Amino acid sequence: MTKQDELESLAQTLETSGGYRVLRKLPAVERYCADDSKPKKQGIFLDLETTDLSPERGAIIELAMLPFQFTADGTIYAVGKCLCEFEDPGVPIPELVSKLTGIGDADVRGKKISDESVAKLLQDSAVVIAHNAAFDRPFFEKRFAFDAKTAWACSQSQIPWGSQGIRGRSLEFLGYRYGFFFDGHRAELDCRAGVHLLSQKLPLSGESVLKSLLDAARRKSYRLWAKGSAIEKKDLLKERGYKWRPDSPHRAWCIEVGEEELQSERQFLFSEIYGRDVELPIDSIDCFSRFSGRG
Repeated sequence: MTKQDELESLAQTLETSGGYRVLRKLPAVERYCADDSKPKKQGIFLDLETTDLSPERGAIIELAMLPFQFTADGTIYAVGKCLCEFEDPGVPIPELVSKLTGIGDADVRGKKISDESVAKLLQDSAVVIAHNAAFDRPFFEKRFAFDAKTAWACSQSQIPWGSQGIRGRSLEFLGYRYGFFFDGHRAELDCRAGVHLLSQKLPLSGESVLKSLLDAARRKSYRLWAKGSAIEKKDLLKERGYKWRPDSPHRAWCIEVGEEELQSERQFLFSEIYGRDVELPIDSIDCFSRFSGRG
């Protein structure tokens, strides 16, 4: 018995006692499932580190894109070579960012992400997945102009973690719930943790995490704009989940809902916000436009 076998035996003893939960270090997995004849597609798990939380003020300093093979039923097969590169933002990296990520000015000085390598990965892939795509995609779009035809999905917001009994949605917390830990805040490690998470099953339904995400990404949704709403209604809108978008042409509060919720949401606005029926802007959203910062 090897030392690793002995440690694993101890971990299992602790777990079966019912008084302990043991975390294992994120494994370095190159293949999750043996190859077979099922048709496969390539996905990308993407993560990036930036100088600021706002794409208007910040820039990418590290990008990781981890390709993996998958089938329509959510099975993950081989994991490819990760594209992971630094880029010089042209300004000093804030001290707080350096402390959080371990990336300093010397790491990025004079470096540039390869546009050709990024474009090739996108060309060969059916979907890009990020754990907070609403953050990552606008930064990515700001840096790379050729992203318009790419489908995106979000492993943080498009998987029903709450209804599956999991309250937290951070990648680190979800790792804990699935029994593994990793050193976060570096792009490649976050990508590998993300793919490992997608390879799991949801705790209550038993459905593949990736299958649940793909199904959600395929569903069309709608962005409903509360254009011209009175300022004294802002707290009511905020409590209901509306977000203020001063950067949009509408410069208004908006919410994204599914087709089955659209009519009831319009009725809420008519009765609680406007006091009458009004014409409201509605945007149709699919996996190609969702999470985009381009309108």
